[in-house]
Amino acid sequence: MIVMIAHVRTRIASVFTLFAIASLLTSCVPATQTQKTTAAPTYSGVTQQQETTRVALLLPLTGNGANVAQSLLNAAQLALFDMPTAHIELLPMDTNGTAEGARAAAQNAVNNNADVIVGPLFADNVKAVSRFASSQRPVLGFSNDWTAASSSTFVLGFLPHAQTERILSYAARRGAKNFVFIAPQNAYGDLVVKTGQRLISSYSLPQPIIIDASAANAATSLETLLATQDIDAVFMPVAPQQAAQLANTVKTSSKPNALILGTGLWEENTTATYPSLSNAYYAGLGVATHKQFENNYRRNFGRSPDTVASLAYDAVSLVASLNTKGQRPTVQNLTSSAGFNGVDGFFRLRSDGLVDRTLSVIQIQNGNKVIIE
Repeated sequence: MIVMIAHVRTRIASVFTLFAIASLLTSCVPATQTQKTTAAPTYSGVTQQQETTRVALLLPLTGNGANVAQSLLNAAQLALFDMPTAHIELLPMDTNGTAEGARAAAQNAVNNNADVIVGPLFADNVKAVSRFASSQRPVLGFSNDWTAASSSTFVLGFLPHAQTERILSYAARRGAKNFVFIAPQNAYGDLVVKTGQRLISSYSLPQPIIIDASAANAATSLETLLATQDIDAVFMPVAPQQAAQLANTVKTSSKPNALILGTGLWEENTTATYPSLSNAYYAGLGVATHKQFENNYRRNFGRSPDTVASLAYDAVSLVASLNTKGQRPTVQNLTSSAGFNGVDGFFRLRSDGLVDRTLSVIQIQNGNKVIIE
């Protein structure tokens, strides 16, 4: 386990100095597995002047998701560098990317008197550690699975139903009346379809026509609808590559001006590179502070952060901010605030474990992502 007591001085540049006490990074695994250790970096001493908050950071440092975990760990450390007055003990613990490993890591966090558990990454891992959550030791999970949320377990991921409401309301206000939804038949697809249907009803518009995105004839079905129906907008809550193929069907049809709409699945850097998605819209973050975070991360670690790395930065920054005010990261303190400004924009933790975020409408223009509103 790495133990970092952060009391840092920061220059707004690529050079940061961290005063910390470090031990070893010990993989937190079930007792029957072999312990693995990695030597931790050594830093100079620290004079502790205020109460320290102990943060257990649960990540799949080995196994499935290890590359993403490293990006999350880097971002968490970067957050400490940027909080010069915070006293934080950062305790990275390996979940091995499994529910069993997550439970063992959470138990380790409890044994080490952690004040808050940040992570884990996967939805089933978050659900596995929820039994260790309490009002005095909450969990800040990185999942976007709303079913993992509870009064003491927060899901920090970007929720698909909020993205759906944002982009469809924008289209309705633009005058779109007749919608086609092309969504996968899974939990994600079911959620966005039901959310979209409710949103469309609130505007007193005809119910959308639904196409199964996982069907082999999805593009053909869309082509037929565009040729025979008065379609104003096509909502595609699918990955960029498939969205690009479907968008090409729209643009080569008799309805080339139909609005092409997506969700936060389009946050990937590759989205803007598909010519067929030019002038398409999606709901996402698109805030300047995220770009600053990416640049800062790149300067310090020599590579771009993973898409979800900002969640670790904001989670640790939030806990550190409370620490500088002499507050522990209890559920009451996390939810009593009017909200927080993070690298992904404004967000507020709700009492039901979900997170409200400010979302932008983003248009793809000439290979760039441009905020429309």
